[in-house]
Amino acid sequence: MSARRRSISYGGSLPAARTFLTSDRKPSTSGTHTYTGVSFGAASSDRCIIVSLTSSLSTANPVTSVTIGGISATRCAISWYYLNNLPVEIWIAQVPTGTSGNIAITTSAGGGWTSVIGVYAATRLKSIVPVATSVDQDFNGSTWNKVVNTSVFVPAGGFAISAARLGSGTYSSVAWTGATQDFALAQVTASEGALSGASLSAIANTTANISTTFNAGTAIGLIGATVSFR
Repeated sequence: MSARRRSISYGGSLPAARTFLTSDRKPSTSGTHTYTGVSFGAASSDRCIIVSLTSSLSTANPVTSVTIGGISATRCAISWYYLNNLPVEIWIAQVPTGTSGNIAITTSAGGGWTSVIGVYAATRLKSIVPVATSVDQDFNGSTWNKVVNTSVFVPAGGFAISAARLGSGTYSSVAWTGATQDFALAQVTASEGALSGASLSAIANTTANISTTFNAGTAIGLIGATVSFR
């Protein structure tokens, strides 16, 4: 008796692919933050680069643009802390050529500011427009629960990218549920938090419920954002 093989259908097309590449940070510096020689992975005519980022900026002077390999990126999601600062953002651009390049983050802020990035490459996307987005921040009146929860629909063959930052303080570990952690970058300064990123792929249509917790220490406030693509 021959074995039966189960086939998985993605609607007549190959599933989207994602690869976590690298993470990095900048100390307090004024003007544009330029990350040079960032790995973009293998060049491909359908390659997109996705950047999750956080900064010490506020709604008064936010990030105004991001370029990836010289190509203007599109902001997919942004989540602000309760005082309208310390945003977590996710940006995407189609960057088909080059195995590395610069990522430049521009703001109108006049003084020094800090930033952290996480970088992914993606291919076989049907669209760079997100399928769904979800944001959260854990401040509730006067308490901090040290956890953020996001939930997005991820279609079959798609994936989700999630990022969360600690508002301020210290921590001993980061715990993700509902997604696989890709990186966790320590504080830029002692008075600021850290950025961690995670991602997941979907074989079938699914709703991804993602939680991020920064454990122990003096962690105060979390901010998170999740975006799904197909």
